[in-house]
Amino acid sequence: MTERLPLNIANIALHGLHLAIVAGAGIGWMFCETRLATLALQAAIALSWVVIGPLTGKSLGYCLVTDLQWRVRRGIGLAELPGGYMKYLVDGVTGRDLDAARVDRWTARIFAASIAGNLTTLAVFGWC
Repeated sequence: MTERLPLNIANIALHGLHLAIVAGAGIGWMFCETRLATLALQAAIALSWVVIGPLTGKSLGYCLVTDLQWRVRRGIGLAELPGGYMKYLVDGVTGRDLDAARVDRWTARIFAASIAGNLTTLAVFGWC
């Protein structure tokens, strides 16, 4: 048990990081103080999803944090992992096994709406 303690701690830390990324990219643009950081975070996510994944032979929608967390979770002995963190999160919250493609589509739509919200807010109110 103690030999897995560092991996368990890393898993919890990566959950926290994931939740911070999701919240930051989703609603960070609503606050003047975090608008610029949110735009940078959204750009990094889009870069990972659209450029880094395909360039490294991973899938479209690739996330470095998910890749790292899944490695940690496999090290703990948790082998049954969905393709993406959002499917894992939504399934865990709902208690259902939702269609991965549907979760990915909704994730992309919500992310696009968040980017649109950020750009619109920047156009109307500026950087603050």
